[in-house]
Amino acid sequence: MTRKFYNKKEYFVDLEKKEVILEKEFHRKLLNKEFAFNTGFKKIGGSSIGEVLEVDDYSSAFKAFIRLAKLDMPILDTKYIDAGVAIEPLVVAAIEKKLKVKVEVFPPQKYNYDYFKEDPIIGGIPDGFIQEKPLIIEIKTTGEKNFEK
Repeated sequence: MTRKFYNKKEYFVDLEKKEVILEKEFHRKLLNKEFAFNTGFKKIGGSSIGEVLEVDDYSSAFKAFIRLAKLDMPILDTKYIDAGVAIEPLVVAAIEKKLKVKVEVFPPQKYNYDYFKEDPIIGGIPDGFIQEKPLIIEIKTTGEKNFEK
């Protein structure tokens, strides 16, 4: 997978000021959703919410901006994505069994990969929804070292 945008073309990194400055035309296209499939800035979803909320030492407003402006590096190893696809149905089944509730799931293709398509800020597909609570489920996979956390 190759990068889509490059330093000194779509954006400029000022190392002295520690700033990233978007090229004006690139910024305009992001704001006006002029990229493929009428997209612009990414919406906040399950993969970026941790960075937006700065939930750990690896999260920051800067990292969130880079991701939402589509300047982050492409995914080189899909092992966590693959793990999520394999594990999420098992987690949903375990939640249903433990809580004795039905968890509604949302096939991504049915919703064109954005259940919240009408919302300009929130995007993506929830991993599940429990109507009785009401509760949205977002499942994240992690390494065994984090089991106790």
